[in-house]
Amino acid sequence: MSDYITNGVNNNLLANCFVMFKHEIETLKVTPGNISQVLSLAMKVAEKSEAKGEQQKYLAKELVRKAVSQLEDGDEKTLLLSIIDNNILEDTIETIILATKGKLPINQIVKKTKRTCYDFFKLQKNK
Repeated sequence: MSDYITNGVNNNLLANCFVMFKHEIETLKVTPGNISQVLSLAMKVAEKSEAKGEQQKYLAKELVRKAVSQLEDGDEKTLLLSIIDNNILEDTIETIILATKGKLPINQIVKKTKRTCYDFFKLQKNK
């Protein structure tokens, strides 16, 4: 039986990385208030894996998604899944990557982040 592969990341790699990720976040309660910290830890695990480039971004996002999916149902879980599904994590990952490479055009990032957050919260308000 072959592994299921999504975006170049197979389910065995995801499962192995999730074990490491759970260890990284074991003292944290995943909340909207610390989702950036949780994402940073997911990126740390993805960086240590065999995944490269776009695969690392995908892996980090999926690690966070998997952790959030294990939360008890409620408003926080719903909000966090909305953040993931509306590509806010991808924007944050891109910002972190640019910062680590010393290529952070801060004014453009601030505008994009404001626009993304505004659109997201406008969408939530209209539901």
